[in-house]
Amino acid sequence: MSSKTLFITLTPYQLFFFGGEQGEKADYYLRGSFIPQQTALLGLIRHQVLIQNSLIKNNKIVDDSEATIWIGAKSFEYDKKNDFGKILLISPCHLVYDDGIQKKYLPYYQSYINGIKKLGDHYFLPNYDPKEHYPTNWKEIKNNTSLNESDCYEEVERVGVDKNYSGKTENDSFFKQIWLKMKKGYSFGFYLTITDDVVLNDADVTFGKESSPFLMKVYNIPAESIQNANEPNAIVLISDAFVSQNFLTYSNFTVCDTVPFRNIINPTSGIHNYYGVHKSSVRLQLLKRGSVFLAEKDNLDKMQYEINTASNFQNIGYNHFQLIKIKY
Repeated sequence: MSSKTLFITLTPYQLFFFGGEQGEKADYYLRGSFIPQQTALLGLIRHQVLIQNSLIKNNKIVDDSEATIWIGAKSFEYDKKNDFGKILLISPCHLVYDDGIQKKYLPYYQSYINGIKKLGDHYFLPNYDPKEHYPTNWKEIKNNTSLNESDCYEEVERVGVDKNYSGKTENDSFFKQIWLKMKKGYSFGFYLTITDDVVLNDADVTFGKESSPFLMKVYNIPAESIQNANEPNAIVLISDAFVSQNFLTYSNFTVCDTVPFRNIINPTSGIHNYYGVHKSSVRLQLLKRGSVFLAEKDNLDKMQYEINTASNFQNIGYNHFQLIKIKY
């Protein structure tokens, strides 16, 4: 069966909140992630494939075996070979700005890294200020212009409340929840490769931890390739990445952060309760998008190999990177 690649955009109609593993209630403030997890994008597409191809009736899967052919037997599992049926590949999440011309951005490293210096065997960043907050930097694919993540949204603080199993409110159950409002012209986007026989059209969808409404638009446009540098000396992650503990030993100098990861596991079944939360028992730490690793050529090759080896992560948009050249 031949395949097709589509570009999907998700534009929030109103406030939204993406949970993720770091979105669990912690102390007084509950703050989610700005961008959705790749597993959430996968779940959204699996659900839409079932709906738009008449495999769900009255919110129930009609035929488990037929649905498995279309979207696979279960959701993502980090330590197993995954098969999502007619859903073949998902790219990392992009930021999209549309002012009549659609511009696509991917995570990139912070500008202060360009001032890196080497003194003997030591590297340092003279332009870095530990007292300053540096929002995630994103870079436009075609013309290399950049924007700060925090320029794309506004924060809205709301009061949340937890109830116990009897429906009563505990004394310490009130908390502040930080919702986000996307500024005009911005949306999320990703490339999706599916088999030709799958119907997927524009739709209103609910998405995120609080099931916020989004407009999903489907564009039949080819994927734009990411340009690697000639004679690169560094890797920048354009998505979160799952690697082994040995990965960092290959790098001469690293500017990175981590993000916790735990996904929801659901079987493809008409009798499964999808309203419950069925989380994996394993909590992982991924290297965060925008992390940079400076390395010699041989070690750079080893790092690329290790990132690419986690194909189950890579196929759903994790473990993507760009080879770059940093002057020092």
